[in-house]
Amino acid sequence: PLTRRRYVNRCGMLEDDLARRLFTDLLGGIAFCHALGIYHRDLKLENLMLSTADPETMQVKIADFGLSDLKVCVITPCMCAARRAL
Repeated sequence: PLTRRRYVNRCGMLEDDLARRLFTDLLGGIAFCHALGIYHRDLKLENLMLSTADPETMQVKIADFGLSDLKVCVITPCMCAARRAL
């Protein structure tokens, strides 16, 4: 797989427009995951994959959710009763 680090090592620095577009894609992906209650907790270059080596069609893919934290709020009837008691 083509990671962001391998691409930079092979091709050098990213052009500003490409870096800006990839960063915007990354922020969109993080926001999407957070909206679903998924928090990656291990974002680093090795976990950012590139869809292709072609800068024109390149997209960032977030990988390795092994340490992710899924926040799910579950309220049981016992918890509701306890909250009413407070």
